Amino acid sequence: VLTHDGTDLAWAAAGGGDNTPAFQVRNTASQDVSDGVSTQMTFNTEDFDTDSAFASDTFTVPAGEGGKYFMYAKAKISCGTVNTLNSGVILFRINDAERQNLEFFSSGIVSGDVEIVQGIGLNITAILTLSATDTVKVYATSHVTSGQAQLQSADGYSLYFGGYKLIGI
Repeated sequence: VLTHDGTDLAWAAAGGGDNTPAFQVRNTASQDVSDGVSTQMTFNTEDFDTDSAFASDTFTVPAGEGGKYFMYAKAKISCGTVNTLNSGVILFRINDAERQNLEFFSSGIVSGDVEIVQGIGLNITAILTLSATDTVKVYATSHVTSGQAQLQSADGYSLYFGGYKLIGI
């Protein structure tokens, strides 16, 4: 596409970019979550990490890469006994801030008394404005009447965390 003065407005000329840094990690193993305790999610498989910005279960914005980021995470929280899982929450923490200060969360509540609860699938997305060296982590909390809640990853894709820098905004 050309303007009236012959300037090329092709896709690359309009802004280009490649949405990096970008990463996606997952956990292929289950992780216990204590009742009512906010627990940092762990990840043992890195699908990709363009800038080596993910380590120790934490994404750290590289130097010079501040801006807006699209972040996402998923968790399946379940409990092995009938009707004992009441609710679950996953959230992002930025720079280890207390939840009441910076909270982007997804929650689910179980109701009913007849069926066996197989788990709550929770998804979270957010556009975060981050500066260089800011950190982002994912935390999960469960509320159970009895039993042990777990973040479950039977298929290797039920627990994941990822994000990428948005360009042009």
